[in-house]
Amino acid sequence: KQWYQRRVRGDLSVGNAMDMDTFVSVQLEQAKLRSTSETLKQIFQTFDWSCHGFISKSDFLRAVKEVMPNFSGAENLFDKADWDMDGRISWRDFISLMGVS
Repeated sequence: KQWYQRRVRGDLSVGNAMDMDTFVSVQLEQAKLRSTSETLKQIFQTFDWSCHGFISKSDFLRAVKEVMPNFSGAENLFDKADWDMDGRISWRDFISLMGVS
């Protein structure tokens, strides 16, 4: 196998070698993370009906009603999602709710 020198997210210092299989595996994992991030951004923007860069309670309730008209726990879900309790769901609140750090 060929060996490549790569620095990957600070996990390897300059001069450490990584085999091709490991390199490909790391690149695929990073591509998945980018894809997940892009999908989450699209969902966040869909819920941010007013395009303020955050999800207001009214935007959240409207979006949930569109998607799940018979769901009765939307206000409770909003309160759980609003981690910093500022009355809106920020991007940070949203990704925390989705289990992404």
